[in-house]
Amino acid sequence: MKRLYLLFFLLLSALTLYFLKDPLLASAFDVSGEIGMPEHVSKNYFKPNNMLFIIVKNEKDVPVAVKEVINPIFPLKFTLTKKDIILQGLITARIKIGCVLNRSGNVGKMSPGDVYSSAPVKTFLFSKNIFLTLDSVYK
Repeated sequence: MKRLYLLFFLLLSALTLYFLKDPLLASAFDVSGEIGMPEHVSKNYFKPNNMLFIIVKNEKDVPVAVKEVINPIFPLKFTLTKKDIILQGLITARIKIGCVLNRSGNVGKMSPGDVYSSAPVKTFLFSKNIFLTLDSVYK
């Protein structure tokens, strides 16, 4: 009889975790850090209405969270929380974070002069003190 109760409890726990996985991962989402820009890139980056996009992708490179900052000043401290999630059902525990400084106004499309982080940071969805560098100019 004890085995039957244990089996029932394990089955119920597994089903609960299966159906609550997405909200649990989303509630744990809390990433913060700083974005810098090397001097050789920062000389010509400023233009009114620049948009900085901090993009979080899951393990399969699908964007799951985005934060935008208008006219950023570097170094820039950032925090992404569950409010920044755009696809809750696709969040994974391991994520990649990158950023793009969009100078053209065409969202989602890189244009000449846009600046981006060439090496996205691979981390977990509850990481702190991440440092991203806007180090490459799109040509």
